[in-house]
Amino acid sequence: MSARMDHAPKIKGTFKDAAEEFLEINSETMSPTTRINYRSILRNLPDAFLAAKMAEIDQIMIQRVINTYSKNRSPKTVKNASGFISVVMKAYRPDMTIKVKLPQKKKVDTYIPTDDEVKMVLDAIKGSEYEPVILLCCLGLRKSEAIAVTAADIKGNILTIDSAKVVNEDGKYREKTTKTESSTRKIYLPDRLVKMIKDRGQAYTGFPGNILRYLHRTQDRLGINRCKLHALRHYYVSHAHEMGIPDAAIAASVGHVNTNTTRAIYLHAQQDKQLAREKEAAKFLM
Repeated sequence: MSARMDHAPKIKGTFKDAAEEFLEINSETMSPTTRINYRSILRNLPDAFLAAKMAEIDQIMIQRVINTYSKNRSPKTVKNASGFISVVMKAYRPDMTIKVKLPQKKKVDTYIPTDDEVKMVLDAIKGSEYEPVILLCCLGLRKSEAIAVTAADIKGNILTIDSAKVVNEDGKYREKTTKTESSTRKIYLPDRLVKMIKDRGQAYTGFPGNILRYLHRTQDRLGINRCKLHALRHYYVSHAHEMGIPDAAIAASVGHVNTNTTRAIYLHAQQDKQLAREKEAAKFLM
């Protein structure tokens, strides 16, 4: 993410000087996650590049530092570093054109649980402190949104999602507005879930990092595949599609900017199910 500088660009000093000033000036407009990521990138850039004079940095120097940074790091991490370097350079040297060749993006397969696996988990967690927040994830909320839900957000059976809790630079969680404008939305909650949240005052009161650990312990105990909390959100998308709910309605309920992401998720889920069908067909022949 980039932020606009509110003063005239300067090219004096080193890249580190410029980067530190950029982060300071834009600290209030950046999300905590972006700020933490940028700080991490700055700490891990080569010392020689950090000490390079802004006026002397050129395209070749930037490409070399990206090549060095890419060793033992994922393509996504390298892309984020390139983006950070670019926004700093653009702020202080707006006339400079930067074109960097990045490592090829690797496809990451997210395991999406089956209907049976989700049902087994939901049966196993009944009555636990984690039940409301995991149910919210199964209804399409991001974890950051689910842990921010309070009883005050619910009117009747309608939940208004307009905030999220994210980790700040000091390691503590703070509440902020939702990820995008489309993320602010209203969804329907079943009576039992409404009662759970109303009785507790909020969906979850513990440390957010414990939720995934609890989910994995439960899945291990049940002898089923592990999945991430975000995969439960993907499960909702694919399940809603199979029920015949229009893409636009699904996208609105989970806060997608458009239906492209929605379609990509359920198409991925369909590929997993197709593999399961092929295995069953193969068993018939053996």
